[in-house]
Amino acid sequence: MVLTMKSVISKSEMDMFGEHPWKIYKGNKCWVSPLIKDFKNSLNRKKTAL
Repeated sequence: MVLTMKSVISKSEMDMFGEHPWKIYKGNKCWVSPLIKDFKNSLNRKKTAL
């Protein structure tokens, strides 16, 4: 497996990145997805204090 790191610039790239966990854990009965609104807020720099 090859991993490549890329900056997310556009809204469409952010949407694709945000959907990734649901693709990875699809069919896994042990995975409990976060609330989509909370997940998107966690990716928003303006709403997340670092």
